[in-house]
Amino acid sequence: MWESLASFNFKDLINMPWYVICTLVLLVALFAGIMIAGGKKWTVRRLAYAALCLAISFVLSCIRLYRMPSGGSVVLCSILPLVAFSFYCGVWQGLVLGVAYGLLQMLQGAWIIHPVQGFMDYIAAYAILAMGGLAVKLPVNERLKLPVGLIIAGILRWAVHVVSGMMFFSADALEAGQAPFVYSAVYNLFLFPEAILSAVIAFIPGVKSALERTLGNAREM
Repeated sequence: MWESLASFNFKDLINMPWYVICTLVLLVALFAGIMIAGGKKWTVRRLAYAALCLAISFVLSCIRLYRMPSGGSVVLCSILPLVAFSFYCGVWQGLVLGVAYGLLQMLQGAWIIHPVQGFMDYIAAYAILAMGGLAVKLPVNERLKLPVGLIIAGILRWAVHVVSGMMFFSADALEAGQAPFVYSAVYNLFLFPEAILSAVIAFIPGVKSALERTLGNAREM
């Protein structure tokens, strides 16, 4: 990891494909907006909720059910607290929490071959989980909103990892005799069991009630 970071210099940006440069620009703009808009409504109570959700997610991420050969693991519902926080406390705050969680994952043990790949797989991929919080506005049954949000979050996270895989792991695809998109899309399917299981758990009435009692109080703050 550190050797890759040390060998990177800004001259490398000149030789990057246009889609990589566009991705970088969009991500920088996104996270600039996070820090500007996300910090407007933080309260002591909401910070406490964020810390609680972050801690629970990190503990759950340590329960690895299966480790993938080229990075990534099937873990136990670690995205549920992150998406729930965004669902009840707001997407902007959820994005900030996702960035913090991504940094924790990097410290825990990152699989990084390039700074841009590291940023996409460990920052953008977790920050985008907050988009699942938008499900609170969906015109569906109240009990279905959070489970649907978790599925949406899982799909978006999968999409970010697929793009990263196409950019930085195309050599693995060529060795397997597959197109980079197909290889990356299939490889990253390991993310969906966690998203589906999280959605099932969120649909349980007792879990929904517990989340409503804790995080629900912050919705109007």
